Amino acid sequence: QKAVVFGAFFFLINIALLLQFIPVGGAIVADRYSYIPYIGLFFTAGWYVSELFEPGANKSRGYLVAGMVAVYSLFLGVQAHARCEAWYDTASLWSDAIEKQPLAPNAWNNLGFHYFNRFNESVDPQEKKVCYDSALYLLSQAAALDDKFANPVVSLGELQRGAGNFAEAKKYYYHALTLGDKEGRANAYLGLGITYAINRNFDSAGICFHNAPTVKPYFPELHSNFGNFYDMMREMYSKAGNAMYASRLADSAFRHYGLAIAQNPDMYAPYLNRGRMYWRLDRCSDAMKDYEAAAALRPDLGEIFYARSFCFEKQGNKRAALQEVEKAISMGFREVNPQYYQMLKTP
Repeated sequence: QKAVVFGAFFFLINIALLLQFIPVGGAIVADRYSYIPYIGLFFTAGWYVSELFEPGANKSRGYLVAGMVAVYSLFLGVQAHARCEAWYDTASLWSDAIEKQPLAPNAWNNLGFHYFNRFNESVDPQEKKVCYDSALYLLSQAAALDDKFANPVVSLGELQRGAGNFAEAKKYYYHALTLGDKEGRANAYLGLGITYAINRNFDSAGICFHNAPTVKPYFPELHSNFGNFYDMMREMYSKAGNAMYASRLADSAFRHYGLAIAQNPDMYAPYLNRGRMYWRLDRCSDAMKDYEAAAALRPDLGEIFYARSFCFEKQGNKRAALQEVEKAISMGFREVNPQYYQMLKTP
């Protein structure tokens, strides 16, 4: 019948595209991709249920089938509601996954990465300590379950770098370089570059920043941080009086900020950092354009408005600068220079 043929072909044609004959991603089964194909099967089932209510049909059988569908739908609703408790937030989701599949390294890694992000975002020392300990344990478990899994190893390096444990961070990054995972190696080079740059070991930082794009050409985070690296170098040579070399480094910084924006226009960091560089070069009009672009992407980030205040202050508009600082504070930004803030409040 036409209903069967249509429903079957609708299902088969749509599901054939998703059967992973050509693997895409790490999932063997992704239930959400079957939702559209199932319309074909439900169409056929619905057609036959409706037939039971046509004139002359045995309607008692129709009511029985409709009742069974209603009971089954109620059962599914109860199950979905119960499942929402496990899907309440990131921590509950991956804790449930670990409970059910304790040997799954991805579950440990994802829960550890959640606590790593909370460690980075928290300003409360006690909360940071709890999140650090949790992330360290969970990521270490993920790495132990799969000794070729680069993600938790890189994240452990990021965690140690964020905690100021630079020697430990480098150990994790160098270990990640040996695992053969291209994504992990690229991120390890980036982490090493940032770590060396923070410690002003610019030669080693430069080598790492140059190596990362050879492994992963599309890497906006790398180009954004590469721009920061060149800006740090520019500042150093500018203070040393080597204006010509400082100018060349500025060009390199602008080029990498531009590459980061071209590769990912939705990333706010290169706009913000390029804006800061423009401000240091007394190009406040250019800086303000970048700050506006960054604020459009992250209107909730006080750091952007604090940075913008320095342009207003440099232009002699203390009132606007003070408003920007107070807006940043209202958004939770806690790194305001108290002397600068007091200066703006002084008539």
